[in-house]
Amino acid sequence: MRKARLRRLLRRSGRGILGLDPSSFYSALDLPNRHWLRLYSSVSFAILTQGGLLVPGSRFSDLRCQRAWQAAAWLLLMLSAMLTTACGDVLGKSYPPYRYRLTVEIETPKGLRTGSSVIEVQTFRAARWMPSGGGGGGVGNKVKGEAAAIDLPNGQTLFALLETEWGWDWPVNLYALQVPYPTQPEVAARSPDGKWNPDLNFDMWMERVEAARGVFEVPRLREGLPSEHGVKPSGWPMLVRFHNTRDPATVEEVKPGELKAAFGKGYAVQRVTVERTEDPIGFDIPRRLPWLAKSNGSLVEHPRNEDGSLVPLSEAGLAVNLTGQAFHMRDFER
Repeated sequence: MRKARLRRLLRRSGRGILGLDPSSFYSALDLPNRHWLRLYSSVSFAILTQGGLLVPGSRFSDLRCQRAWQAAAWLLLMLSAMLTTACGDVLGKSYPPYRYRLTVEIETPKGLRTGSSVIEVQTFRAARWMPSGGGGGGVGNKVKGEAAAIDLPNGQTLFALLETEWGWDWPVNLYALQVPYPTQPEVAARSPDGKWNPDLNFDMWMERVEAARGVFEVPRLREGLPSEHGVKPSGWPMLVRFHNTRDPATVEEVKPGELKAAFGKGYAVQRVTVERTEDPIGFDIPRRLPWLAKSNGSLVEHPRNEDGSLVPLSEAGLAVNLTGQAFHMRDFER
């Protein structure tokens, strides 16, 4: 009965039963109204339900008690506001999203052919106290974008995917890795205690990534990563073609150094570049590959052995190892 009565009182009160006006906080802290409404309702209801506070006819309904509890409510609301606005630093940090254009240039017997796509990345860093947090160790990203398609004069299309041999998070790091990390002395100079700080190091690097402009030529091989069978990992995207673009099972990888063998004399990758852009993100790949919208996970169903077990990925073929995310991403978290 008491809770139902309180709810009715809250609904009838234009300024809230505590006399507080939560709308005054909206513009001051630039938070969505619905969040403040939840916060205000929670604080108000918590105070109101403690011992029948402010219920008409109760011993707490005199003016002095009302004013005392109004002051307490204001204090709680202000404290909640400060915690809400500070939670980004307490729980980690979100960096501004940025876009870059990936461009792949291919030499052909009939001149240069290029293909490009716009990719958006937003980075989040976990706080140091969190199990995964600290200086880039607990980093997450949201990615939007798609593969770059290069139409060749022989009628085929070469796709530069959103991944490479050394990692599926290639689009997340591609632009950022063209920007050098701050040095330890640079970080120490900005640190309050004059010491190395991994969180500050990452913050400074993100500042540089945000400020960087110009065209960066992506190196063919990635330095600083372990080699596999004596071969350094590629810094370029994985390149694939389809013998039949209507059949995902016909996908085939084309190594950057093997375009001549795949397409004939005169074909070669000239360079791969990235540059910052504010251009909109285009989504043309689903039109080129209409089956992509129906793919769930791998491009084709994972085959099974006679005993019902799944064929090992190393033997299943490229169409099983690739997923739709290699071609097309919308708010994909990595």
